[in-house]
Amino acid sequence: MLKTIKKLFSSIHPLIFMISFCIGLFFTYSLTSAPEVIYIYPNPHNLQDTIYKDDSEKCFKYTSEKVECSSNALETNISENLEYE
Repeated sequence: MLKTIKKLFSSIHPLIFMISFCIGLFFTYSLTSAPEVIYIYPNPHNLQDTIYKDDSEKCFKYTSEKVECSSNALETNISENLEYE
């Protein structure tokens, strides 16, 4: 088995291997789509469980308060089917 592995590695040309590897990396990088970033804002389901940290390393939590809607309230699209971790 050791002779087989040595024979295999002796037949690989290092320059051709590196060129092929770089070409493969280039195609993989260029054909991969950008990841989708999903922002999960505070909502009634995760409000008490989530602790946030700002750029100055200070931690905080949000609290909720039920209020009456006014005439200039904005409509939002909230999906009830979302699952939060």
